[in-house]
Amino acid sequence: MLYGNKTFTSWDKQQTNLAIKLFKEEKSFEEIADHLNAFIQEIYTDSKKNIIRSPKAIAHKLQKLGYISETQLENFQEKKARKIEVKREFNRKDTKEKILKRDDYKCVLCDSKKDLQFCHIVPFRKTFDNIEKEAITLCEKDHELFDQNSEYETKKIFETMKKYYPNYDDEYKIISEFNPFTNRDKCEITRK
Repeated sequence: MLYGNKTFTSWDKQQTNLAIKLFKEEKSFEEIADHLNAFIQEIYTDSKKNIIRSPKAIAHKLQKLGYISETQLENFQEKKARKIEVKREFNRKDTKEKILKRDDYKCVLCDSKKDLQFCHIVPFRKTFDNIEKEAITLCEKDHELFDQNSEYETKKIFETMKKYYPNYDDEYKIISEFNPFTNRDKCEITRK
């Protein structure tokens, strides 16, 4: 199955055995994912596939194989969620205030001063950062459109960021690709 530039395939015996071996060596799910992804990249060097195994996928696979219990899997997921929430809130308030001020306390797309929201331009789930170059002020309506990967909003925001940061397109780019889950093109800003 292909989604974006990542390919998810079924687990083969080598991948499964390596995950089990590393788990028995008491490696974390993150460490297992790093080792397994390096191993996979060696196998698929001639391929254009970008196969990944996330720590969550590792935990689910080990639970399915009986190496961890349902409770351990739930604990892993809760711990991961707490860690993400702490990271999300780190310096968010300061960054949000700087962004509102930079954007003159209005939506950069429609100039509305109502229902303003702090918007991550580069999806937070990809960077886990709250930085000024990756955030913008949008009204609720435009934020919703942007979150749906609307090409118009995405391109307009990218141009706005280039006005704020003249070398913005040296660090960031717009990608547009077909999303098979929504059956439409997906347009987003990402780090180069």
